[in-house]
Amino acid sequence: MTSIDWHKVTTENEIPKDCRLLLIGKSMNLPADALEMDIYDLVVGHWNKFVEAFVPVELPGQGGLPGKLRVTHWASIPTPAGVKLRVIEELR
Repeated sequence: MTSIDWHKVTTENEIPKDCRLLLIGKSMNLPADALEMDIYDLVVGHWNKFVEAFVPVELPGQGGLPGKLRVTHWASIPTPAGVKLRVIEELR
């Protein structure tokens, strides 16, 4: 098993925006007091150009706009050999 190489976010611009990533962050849909708590979620996510934010990957047919994330850490996800993923632009 490969170890995960986490990168601490100092600015959102340093996070790759052309692939799926492991993201540690908080939903921006939480109440203000919950956003200030030191509790985070781990999700598979990507940059969504339509909402101009990092969002969790949604399953096909879920519908609706994805919730924006305030990302604190990110890591790359290697794609297994022989696996073809849908284009990220289709994940909206």
